[in-house]
Amino acid sequence: MGYYSIQDYVVYILILIVILWLLYKYLFARIKLDRDFLLASMPYVLVGILVRVLADAGVFPRSQWWSITPGIYVLAIGAGLVALAMGILLRRLSGVGYWVFPLIAGVLADGILIYHLIPHIKNPLVILYPVAIAAFLTGIVYLVSSTPKTGIFRKPDNIAIIFAHLLDGSASFYGIEYYGFLEEHLLPRLLIDFAGNAIIMIPLKLLVILIVLYLLESWYLEEEIKDETVYKMLKLVILILGIGPGLRNSILPSFQ
Repeated sequence: MGYYSIQDYVVYILILIVILWLLYKYLFARIKLDRDFLLASMPYVLVGILVRVLADAGVFPRSQWWSITPGIYVLAIGAGLVALAMGILLRRLSGVGYWVFPLIAGVLADGILIYHLIPHIKNPLVILYPVAIAAFLTGIVYLVSSTPKTGIFRKPDNIAIIFAHLLDGSASFYGIEYYGFLEEHLLPRLLIDFAGNAIIMIPLKLLVILIVLYLLESWYLEEEIKDETVYKMLKLVILILGIGPGLRNSILPSFQ
């Protein structure tokens, strides 16, 4: 696996901004970002994760156009949009909720990808280790967030985001320290070298995500004219940026 350069980050951020702007302007002007949308879209988040892991396993070629960053995000979003379009068409023809078709199609796609992934998993129990660490720490965050200011971290969406990023940090620590994996990102790699142990990734991830969530919640509360779509979009992006690498890095050690 290679390292990401500063130029890579600039390109990926620009691509992300363009995608978010297009979704905001053209998709969420027609569809609410609500429970139905999450049901329709989350299977395609998993599609992206599974394709990325299968590229690591050698099932798919490693291509920046579609199987690794940044193309994997474009692939997952594109597949989701096609399924959403089909769902909207079926809603007009039959009255069935637009989320039904993309949910069924996405789950079927996930099933096919998991079928191709299973032969590469030699030690499935190791997947549970970072999951258990992340779940335990998320539980602690929930328990200690009992004051008026920290109560925001108990919101279900924020707890999900915290778990996702703790999973990323826990999986990175576990893979680097016990399986000899290398950190691909510049700043975490420097911090790991400085600390001498990848366990620094867990408190680092927790600190960063708590600050980001606090700032996001504060911004939303202070806005006179609240743009709920932007608020929810940002939360969804933050969730995906945690759960994507978190699940991938949790699965990779099981190949050995």
